[in-house]
Amino acid sequence: MNIKGNLDGVVRHFVNGVPSLFIFGWAADFDDFERRPIVEILIDNELCGLVTPSTWRSDLQQANIGRGDHCFRYPVPSRYLDFKTHICQIRARGAERELSPPRHFVAERSKIALCAIVKNEARYLVEWICHHKRIGIDHFFIYDNESSDETSGILKEFENVGLVTIIPWASRAFPDTQTTAYNDFLRNYAYHFGWVGFLDADEFFIPLIGERIDEVLKLHDDASAVAFNWRVFGSSGATAFENRLVSDRFRKCATKPFAPNRHIKTFARPESVESVDVHHVNLKNGIYVTSAGRHLTQPPISGKLNAADFVSAQINHYFVKSKDEWDLKRARGMADRAPDDPSRIRPDDFFASHDRNEEDYSPSNLDRLQELISWARGLGPHCAALAPKW
Repeated sequence: MNIKGNLDGVVRHFVNGVPSLFIFGWAADFDDFERRPIVEILIDNELCGLVTPSTWRSDLQQANIGRGDHCFRYPVPSRYLDFKTHICQIRARGAERELSPPRHFVAERSKIALCAIVKNEARYLVEWICHHKRIGIDHFFIYDNESSDETSGILKEFENVGLVTIIPWASRAFPDTQTTAYNDFLRNYAYHFGWVGFLDADEFFIPLIGERIDEVLKLHDDASAVAFNWRVFGSSGATAFENRLVSDRFRKCATKPFAPNRHIKTFARPESVESVDVHHVNLKNGIYVTSAGRHLTQPPISGKLNAADFVSAQINHYFVKSKDEWDLKRARGMADRAPDDPSRIRPDDFFASHDRNEEDYSPSNLDRLQELISWARGLGPHCAALAPKW
């Protein structure tokens, strides 16, 4: 046998919308191209897998290496996704020498992911996804809770460009639809990422230091979880839906002492998380801090802090929107309650108690958001029809 090959690299690649790290290369028997060598994958001198090259690549065919179908791709095992430097090697089974020089790689997880569960949010999803893409979210995992509007069509168009992973999620299958979705994400997807967050489609993460979420999280580099407070917005006097930016339509919010502002949402390092609740995570190790970096001696199991903390970031919570939109939201029910739970439907007086408009608020960087929404309109007919105007 005259086996030659090359370790081309260790590259991040999306599979079914999920970012994974793969070892890429090729190997062929130049005495008989039909005879396929078995390639041994070694990381840190440990045999971690076998692969038979069979994938076509144009440059190999142009170089007259058989028909060009001598490439391979092998996923880096999750135990090596530990932010440390590793050495990767390949060799042909039965041969003592390596096929090409080893390569060093750092198996970093992809940066920041956002998880949400949605039901009939088609009017708002284009802006919500574009806003969070603008501030630095790398990937979205959206659990579609049996939507009957255009939600699935919009999500599919974002999935087609590798930005979103869609997970169908049925209410009737789970007593608590929201937290079971969050914990499914934690078990099956979160480990690919350095940080993960959990927001609803009416919640917008707003950096107050810098313009991107990674700038905020770097301030909390010693933490395993960060609690960010709500900033509750009112209706700004609107009574009906308008197809304009939510962040532009509603520019009035509650004052800081308003009690619901004490509620939090969390971003966390997935390797430190035992389980996820609606507002908080339960940590296996590490510290939980507030937006100001204050250490929490106990996890915020109530989903609230003693007082709202708007230092490094806040969560703009467009809870009521207009009265017509509130009525639709109320009828839809809450995702953290069982389908047959009467408390799933919020009391109607919630609108009056949360329609707070005491302070003016001016959103920033709307020009960049508008650019991204214009980009999203080109993804397909659903995004084009439902993207907000300005």
